[in-house]
Amino acid sequence: ATNRDLEEMVKEGEFRQDLFYRLNVIDVAVPPLRERKDDIPLLVRHFVEKHAQKLGREAMTVTPDAEAALRRFEWPGNVRELMNVIERAVALCTGDRIDCADLPSQVCDHVAAPGKDVTQLPPGGLDLETLIAEIETGLIEQALQNGRHSRKRAAQLLGLTTRSLRYRLQKYGLDSDEAPGDNPGL
Repeated sequence: ATNRDLEEMVKEGEFRQDLFYRLNVIDVAVPPLRERKDDIPLLVRHFVEKHAQKLGREAMTVTPDAEAALRRFEWPGNVRELMNVIERAVALCTGDRIDCADLPSQVCDHVAAPGKDVTQLPPGGLDLETLIAEIETGLIEQALQNGRHSRKRAAQLLGLTTRSLRYRLQKYGLDSDEAPGDNPGL
């Protein structure tokens, strides 16, 4: 496998033509990971499961913030780099949820913080779904904190119904711990 254009190298005399035709039985062009952002969550889950099992760890999950960071990173080392980052995170994580603190700083620093001015589209584009998820989870967490972990109060602060807040908590994996004094039926 190579990321070089062997056909062009043959034309320039930098690669043997006979060897090129011997190797070029089936040409499979795979775009770099940065162009396949939708593949990242599936790859992350696969690598987390694989490395947790290899290290004898219990089942692990990835927080929405960490997944957002992984999706936003450009991955110059492609899938191999992603695999290494996940192996490191599984090995160093002290709990059962991988968070940004378990990822290398260059991965998490690549994520725009909620509230950051995003009115201009970056030259390389962005992942709108991930950005919206980051902003939404950040605001939900602030509302829960400001509302003393009352879901009813947090929903009011966000201008949502408690049902709508509950949906978002489940969507972003923020509902694992019931808040003290909250009615789970809300």
